[in-house]
Parts: sequence; C-alpha cells; structure tokens
Amino acid sequence: MAFYVNDHYRYLRNFYLEEQKNDSNETIENLIKVFSDTTNNGCIQIYLSFIKIYAQKFIKDLNFFQQENLPLFPFVEGQLEQLGVYIDNGMSMENFDQTLIT
Repeated sequence: MAFYVNDHYRYLRNFYLEEQKNDSNETIENLIKVFSDTTNNGCIQIYLSFIKIYAQKFIKDLNFFQQENLPLFPFVEGQLEQLGVYIDNGMSMENFDQTLIT
C-alpha cells in the first residue's frame, strides 16, 4: 500500500481537494489540513519514499532468515560491510526526487 500511495500521492491529494469542493466531511477536511501543512506533507512523502526504497531489502533479509540450512555468517558479514559503507559515505540522495530534497 505504501508503494501505491507513494507513486500516486499527488493524485490522491488532488482527489481529496476535488472531494472537498463537492462533498466535504470531517475526514476530508482533516486530510486537506495534512496536505496543506508543508511540514506534515513533507514528512509523509519522506516516510513513504523511505519505505519504498528500503522495504524490498528488509523483505529480502527477512526471507533469508526464515529459510533453513543457509550459511548465516557470509550473509551477516555482507550486511555489516554494507552498513560500514553507509556509515562511511552517508546516504545517497539519488533515490529521492527534487521535491523531497528541497
């Protein structure tokens, strides 16, 4: 669901703006407040992007640990190496669009 919302966030925002014009209610008004607040709106987009970027890796790691009879230490060593690279170099911003970077 987070992947879908991330991909269609602007469409959802526009949809609720139109709904507000046609037939508003408390839920729609609350959503419009969130969409209109730059800080909340930005946080939601950052959280969704984070989930989209890192969820596949998390699922892959989770699937690995659910399997039996696989060599554990090479996997853990690889994960530690990736963590070391992340700590040394920081996070790459290439996966974020310009709106989130701003």
